[in-house]
Amino acid sequence: MYRRRTSVLIPTGAHPVKLRLRPHLQPVPGRRLRSGRVPRVVGLAVAKDMMMTARRIGVEEARELGIVHSVYTPEALPEEARRLARRFLAGPPQALGQTKRMLNGSFETSYAVFVELEANAQAVATTTAYHAQALQRFARGQPLRFDWDRAE
Repeated sequence: MYRRRTSVLIPTGAHPVKLRLRPHLQPVPGRRLRSGRVPRVVGLAVAKDMMMTARRIGVEEARELGIVHSVYTPEALPEEARRLARRFLAGPPQALGQTKRMLNGSFETSYAVFVELEANAQAVATTTAYHAQALQRFARGQPLRFDWDRAE
């Protein structure tokens, strides 16, 4: 069985963002998934099915459930992982890191607290060099450095 899998770590300060990519032929074993994260990704009912039966999840089902972000052929996987990582290089690392921290805590946080955290994150983001550069680019009519839809 082909066992290669790739994770792309996006540097965002103290808490890098991890995206998971898999070869198109490799199933995802239910028993190896982290039980604390699975319900957040797939929902409680699906998580119970996966964790209690330990059945193997096909990669297409894993992609549909959000367990993996993308599926590629084994030959294309390393280059696709590098391509995905390069897309994030132009991104705002502080904002990406704050977004990850807020989202990770969102299930244990009330709406009111989450809104306050979001407002604080926006306030901090406006003090970064990335934000100052983005404002300058906007004022000059230049495209943003980080535009996911336009990135290659």
